[in-house]
Amino acid sequence: MYKPMLKAALLVAFTVVVVVLASSQQGAAQNPHPGSAPVNIVGPLPLPVTGDLGVTGTVSVRDVDKIVQTPFQARLVFGTPLTVDSGKQLTIEFVTSLCDLDNTLLTSTEIALNTTVGGSRQPHHFSPKFSRNFNSSGINRNFFISTDLTRIYADSGTTVSLTEVGGFSCSVTISGYYTDTN
Repeated sequence: MYKPMLKAALLVAFTVVVVVLASSQQGAAQNPHPGSAPVNIVGPLPLPVTGDLGVTGTVSVRDVDKIVQTPFQARLVFGTPLTVDSGKQLTIEFVTSLCDLDNTLLTSTEIALNTTVGGSRQPHHFSPKFSRNFNSSGINRNFFISTDLTRIYADSGTTVSLTEVGGFSCSVTISGYYTDTN
């Protein structure tokens, strides 16, 4: 009398175990990271975090509010403009100039770096100072230099050019960064 009831109880217990195991395996297949779920933060930011988060291994963190800045530098000469990349804004942070003039004594000179922002093209003036004189075989050459920390912008697709103010030759090195405008 007890044997049929024991067999029936064992069959019910076995069936329950199989059903529980099958459902937990199905849940694991749907969520390969047990204990994880999408999180929707509705409170004020930054969200304070305290205690042990239980995170192990490598965790990647990214500041989504930080604008990506790609370093940039170029050398400009008179008559050869630089075109700002499409979809980028150029920020010029440093300008270095080297100018020279033969057989003429000047105490200073002037150059203009031209950029366009919001459709307005404007010159940014720099005044290289006398650096040194070089005299060789009757050729007298005067050199002028400048190094200037600045912040000048140029819009996507516009040109950055150099204008001379005087009869000398200059090269200008600009450095800064590109940012995406998209």
